[in-house]
Amino acid sequence: MLVGGLALTGGAAWLARAEVQQTEQARFERLCERVVGMLQARFDLAAQAVHGVRALIDASDRVDHREWASYCRSMEPYFNAGVVGLGFVERIRREEASEIESRLRAEGLPNLTIERSGANEWLYVVTRIEPLAKNAGALGLDIGSDIIRRMAADEAMHTGRLALTHRLNATGGGHERPGFLLLLPVYRSGARTDTPERKTSALSGWVYASLRLQDFLRGIDDLDGKRLAIGIRDERPGDAGRLWPAGSQSEAPAGRDAFRESRVLELHGRKWRLEFVSLPGFDAFSGRALPLSVLIGGLLITALCTALTWVMGHGRARALALADRMTADLTEREAQFRFILNSVPMGVSWVRYGENGVETWVNDAVLELTGLTRQQALDPESYRSVTPEEDWAAQQEASARLRSGESDSFCMEKRYHRPDGTERWCVLTVRVFRDPSGRLRQEIATIVDVTDKNRHDAEMRRAMESMESLNAQLETVIEKAQQSAVEANLASQAKSQFLAMMSHEIRTPMNGVIGMTSLLLDSPLSREQREFAETIRASGDALLTIINDILDFSKIESGRMELEQAEFSLRDCLEGALDVLATRAAEKRLDLLYEIADGCPGSVRGDATRLRQIVINLLGNAIKFTSRGEVVLSVENQPAADGQVDLLFAVRDTGIGIPPEGIGRLFQSFSQVDASTTRKYGGTGLGLAISKRLAELMGGRMWVESEVGRGSTFFFTVRLAVVASRPRPFLVNVRASLDGRHLLMVDDNPTNLRILGELARGWGMVVHGFTEPAGALEALRRGQHFDLAVLDMQMPGMDGHMLAQEIRQLVSAEELPLVLLSSIGQRNYGGLFAANLTKPVKPSQLLDVLTRVWAAGGAVSPSAAPMAVAPPQAAAAAAPAGEPETGVRILLAEDNPVNQKVALHMLRNLGLRADVVANGLEVLEAVRRQRYDIILLDVQMPEMDGLETAANLVRAYPAAAVRPWMIALTANAMQGDRDQCLAAGMDDYLAKPIKVPDLVGALDRARAEIKARTAAAA
Repeated sequence: MLVGGLALTGGAAWLARAEVQQTEQARFERLCERVVGMLQARFDLAAQAVHGVRALIDASDRVDHREWASYCRSMEPYFNAGVVGLGFVERIRREEASEIESRLRAEGLPNLTIERSGANEWLYVVTRIEPLAKNAGALGLDIGSDIIRRMAADEAMHTGRLALTHRLNATGGGHERPGFLLLLPVYRSGARTDTPERKTSALSGWVYASLRLQDFLRGIDDLDGKRLAIGIRDERPGDAGRLWPAGSQSEAPAGRDAFRESRVLELHGRKWRLEFVSLPGFDAFSGRALPLSVLIGGLLITALCTALTWVMGHGRARALALADRMTADLTEREAQFRFILNSVPMGVSWVRYGENGVETWVNDAVLELTGLTRQQALDPESYRSVTPEEDWAAQQEASARLRSGESDSFCMEKRYHRPDGTERWCVLTVRVFRDPSGRLRQEIATIVDVTDKNRHDAEMRRAMESMESLNAQLETVIEKAQQSAVEANLASQAKSQFLAMMSHEIRTPMNGVIGMTSLLLDSPLSREQREFAETIRASGDALLTIINDILDFSKIESGRMELEQAEFSLRDCLEGALDVLATRAAEKRLDLLYEIADGCPGSVRGDATRLRQIVINLLGNAIKFTSRGEVVLSVENQPAADGQVDLLFAVRDTGIGIPPEGIGRLFQSFSQVDASTTRKYGGTGLGLAISKRLAELMGGRMWVESEVGRGSTFFFTVRLAVVASRPRPFLVNVRASLDGRHLLMVDDNPTNLRILGELARGWGMVVHGFTEPAGALEALRRGQHFDLAVLDMQMPGMDGHMLAQEIRQLVSAEELPLVLLSSIGQRNYGGLFAANLTKPVKPSQLLDVLTRVWAAGGAVSPSAAPMAVAPPQAAAAAAPAGEPETGVRILLAEDNPVNQKVALHMLRNLGLRADVVANGLEVLEAVRRQRYDIILLDVQMPEMDGLETAANLVRAYPAAAVRPWMIALTANAMQGDRDQCLAAGMDDYLAKPIKVPDLVGALDRARAEIKARTAAAA
């Protein structure tokens, strides 16, 4: 019996010890996890502070000293969590140090001096720091002179993320204080940062937070040296990685079985190893005495049972066995009871009132919530020292009612002021058990921590109050915005009316200037007189272009720009734009090239006029700012959804380029890169602004990449609808005549060589390209066979004519036909060439020349080859509207004498004559006297304007067949003027200054419509 009792007692004690050891290990791990979480949270706060400062810099072009100080004062909560200071580091060249130093002193830092130690090309200079009083010594410091700081700064610069330095030792008060810098790179707005090199190029500096580890750890629970000791080590070799503590605080006392734990904390590129050791204060809250109590109790029970066995003998064997089972059961239940109650997250207190006094028990959570020791927690009066007076009074009042029998429970919210200075809000619930006589026997109390809940509720209330205030402010702002919108609308209407009036007043005399000049150029003139007249017309066209730019800009700004949606050929649209500028490029001996990538749709739906306007604007600028080299237009396909396509256009030149400081104002209205009085290039500064807004209206955007002295590339995108289109002649299969043919191409421009070569390869040809004539001649001398050669005219050293003469010494025209490629027009050169091609070469032109040369056996006349397209004005002027029709009666209504002369001369040159009146009343009188087929009707006239006159004629002659065809003549060019004229009864519309091709087209339409009406009436 004795041996069995001892064995059972030992087993129970061992099980109790194991259970307590496991419970204490879990409690220790939870304590370590909480400390790690608090450290991580404080680092997150520091990271938030750094990101907030970078947002301030991104929102402003330049943040001066006062703005920096004001913003940092608003971030004081971060300085209570280990952040010593917030600063900004600029990356500057060493030779810029004096200039930066002067600027910062002028901004309010008169004592700033930039550190210039070392020999690094780049200095990482602290130019902003707050609070300034604590960190004044950091201003002007070159953090790049220290390898630890520089490595972290470079890491942040190349990755674009936060970077934490290794330990930095700062001496203060005779002690070394370890600290760190948390750096975040700041890049220039809009710069590309997809590679480390571009990140380095786009970097403007770093924002950083200065952290002091001693302050960073201050206030963290369980680092008071009573329950838990912590050691922090940077994961790098050597003792230099040790961060905290400086002494041996992390070592457990000798002869003590302490808990130990190691955790790794990853912080912005660094790894800290945290080593935790439990201290004697931790054991004060444990249940390590329980196994000893079980052992002693078991030994006593075993001894008692053994004695009783000796006394009672074998007759009481059953009673002894029962006692053993009861002892084991009691021990197990007691261990389970303690384990369960110590594991719950709420505080539990139990009191029993017996005949022998009061018995009290509390779990571990009560000690954690109140900060009392276990011995103090067993005394009810000890809670008074950690409870505010008003809460204690309320609790005592409720307890008195409970003990008097008025109630059996109460619940209240109260605070605990813990000895470490922290405050906990808790909900205290007390219930009692009474015997049948009503006497108090047991009392149980639970304590639930609601500190976080209350804090969240308070934050929610403050947020709701702030939201209500913001709503009120928003309503005020909306009301003011609505009022401003009304005023802006009225101002826009006034501006539109003013621009319409000014358009008329300017275009009316412009019509006389340009019209009379055109008529003068059609008359016999001497060379000097023709030069003067052409100069006048060119100046008038330039002035008209400026007026149109201003009106277009006004339409866009007022939101009245409407885009057409019509089907058009993308290639025809772009080639038309190139035709307009081909002469200008040829005059400057520039290669004007274009390339439409495979996959681009042939036909699209959109506004072809506005797309052509953007392309002409960009190509014109490229030609203007390029003195030699090339201008290349390229188009790529970027598929979109719903049957649409995003087209990427690029206009690249080899001109003067744009400095970085000029790109920022490049697309601003009325702004130029060079706005000085000595500038070389003129312009209104509206062209690019209008083009950018037009691209945005068409669902795209515009940007530029440039390098001074190396040229620029302007990009823009538009979104257009794709429509079905027929195959073009140069895109179909032409292998029957071209497949396998060997084509020799000689051009010193690699871009043109590549573009034409890809076209020829697409037709199945074998292309041999040379950028130097010597290479082509060497190939011919080796006997290499070619079916046809395309030679560029403008090449250094040996031009196309000279090269053709050398080739004719080697092969005949029947063996190798030659085609001349030139940007200065068609020439014969003594019959050396079978055909001529003018840049930019269109695919249809190239295909036509190749097929015709082979079809004719190399004997095609150069005059039959494609030439540059003449300007539309010249074509229309050279081919007026057929034979004169003397039966067409025309009435001209115009009050301005100069415009009368212009119109009459234009009509006379077209073989037509007209009667003239000066206002609408005279129009009505003239129509009553005789019948007119066409009336050219000016909109603005005295007595009666054109709109009112048209309305009267419609009322007087409701039938269109008997009413004259009315063509509106107006100098107004605002949006809606055409619709207004047509709504008044006009049949067609011409904007001043009137151009001959436009007048010819209007008269052709009028004659065709008059014939159709007459036929329908018959």
